[in-house]
Amino acid sequence: MRRFERGKVLVVLLFLISSVIAARGDDEAPNNKVLKAKQAAAVRKFRELDARKKAAAAAAGPRVKLVNADVIMLDNGIAMPREQAREQITKLFKVELAYVRRVCELTPKQTEEVAAAAVGSIDSVMKHFGRNNRRRARRAAPVVGGQALTGDVRSLVVAEVGKIVREHLQSKQVTRYAVELAKRDEHFRRSTVQLFVARIDEKLCLTAEQRQELFQTLLDDWRDQYGMTVEILLQNHEYVPQVSSGPLMEILDDYQKKIWPTLRKLGPQRHGAFGMGGNAQLADDFDLPGEEPAAEPQPQPGQAEAFAR
Repeated sequence: MRRFERGKVLVVLLFLISSVIAARGDDEAPNNKVLKAKQAAAVRKFRELDARKKAAAAAAGPRVKLVNADVIMLDNGIAMPREQAREQITKLFKVELAYVRRVCELTPKQTEEVAAAAVGSIDSVMKHFGRNNRRRARRAAPVVGGQALTGDVRSLVVAEVGKIVREHLQSKQVTRYAVELAKRDEHFRRSTVQLFVARIDEKLCLTAEQRQELFQTLLDDWRDQYGMTVEILLQNHEYVPQVSSGPLMEILDDYQKKIWPTLRKLGPQRHGAFGMGGNAQLADDFDLPGEEPAAEPQPQPGQAEAFAR
């Protein structure tokens, strides 16, 4: 399609140039007939290119149909198999529901109701990605297995689980979950800021007062994207986190201010729905309708002997 667009632009430019020359009069353009012939040829070429573009578009059909219904379009333009996406989302739901069961001390009946409601919520999240498909689909994308969902999918899942809790549990259980959720978020923020301060301290040799001031500044000026830097930062010790320079500059001394621009920095990055710890054992022992009961985790080779020591 881009080739057609470039051709149309060239044809229009040729037409305009020839029109300007022709308008200067016969005395300045003795070959006026030749110019008119070129104009006519340009018009024919323009119409030909336009007709070819329309024919190609008609043969391809509506743009949204270029994306297979069995894939999910990721932020990076890669198409991920829909079943793989559903598997990852289901895993996140089970992790959060296992947390709800422990925090709220669900009865067997409540567990059954929550599990049934979760299936519908998973469908809702999948529809959310379907809407993303329509927004991002401009042409067919390569389907790549082994990809991970991008974006802050955890927040989306936690919001859906929160709806389930409010609809199916008692008020005291809803309050308990909300309180624990707030504590969990606060702990995550403080731990992230502590990591940031420690990494910056390694490179700039902060004083005790600077560390305390920087910790409080980052905590007060918390941004959600900070949480999307943690996993990749832990794997790359040569980097420092990308934070707001304004407040930081007020804390650093003159020498540290000169060093800061030379450091390699990492901004927010999301390594899929589960982060980089693909082999981590998650507490997802919450069974959904139609699933086999969760198997007890088996110790890795040599793990039992290590504990015995």
